[in-house]
Amino acid sequence: MILWTARRALFKVSFLGLFIGFVIFVIGFSTPFWLRTSFGGGSQGLWQYCVDVCRRLQVEEAWFETVRVLMCVVLILYFSACVLALYDNCLAKYDPLTFTITRRVEIATAAAGLLGVIGLAVYTVMMKLSNSSFRFTEFSGSYVATSTSVTIAVIVAAAMWLTNTVQPQDGTVLTGGGGHTMVMTYQSTMPSGHQYQQPPPNGANPYPALPASAPPQAYAYPAQPQPTYPGQPVAVQYSYAGSLHS
Repeated sequence: MILWTARRALFKVSFLGLFIGFVIFVIGFSTPFWLRTSFGGGSQGLWQYCVDVCRRLQVEEAWFETVRVLMCVVLILYFSACVLALYDNCLAKYDPLTFTITRRVEIATAAAGLLGVIGLAVYTVMMKLSNSSFRFTEFSGSYVATSTSVTIAVIVAAAMWLTNTVQPQDGTVLTGGGGHTMVMTYQSTMPSGHQYQQPPPNGANPYPALPASAPPQAYAYPAQPQPTYPGQPVAVQYSYAGSLHS
């Protein structure tokens, strides 16, 4: 069983949004259409400038190199988040009884989004201040794509953080965390000589009373199993629903 089958709908939407945002970022990161320049209708990106023919963009400004470094880090974090999300939800085995919530996908995605916002802010401000050196008329498609992708990263990180739980699946669910609901189903084997396996005296209920602290309908006892001969083990299933508190 994989974790994807127990994920909630909003988490699945966020999961798909993560990959869509990554693809958009790669497009914006690698294409030379961050700016439309005023000379000959050319364009410029992080790595190339194009006027009829695209050439490598060489700059000496420290701030521009800083933006490049930040965007490279964003690319690595974004890619790492996608790989981790794919592994955790679609490849790794999922056991509801041992499942532990991890936040590594959300942390990597949030870091990518925040660093991307910082890089774009530096680029935007410095380009406007350097308008006399870098003649441009407007920001273009690659800039818009990169801005969109880092915005998606921030939104996806927040949505995943809020919906990183699992839903009831095959009668066994463990959402974890303080105040979350736990529904646990387990099966035990008891000898037929146990009090639950004996016929009730005079039609009385052989099952013990519920604890005073038990919530209504917290315990679900099975119907009385009928032993075949003394000493034969009989499988009985119990269910409990309650709250987990840290």
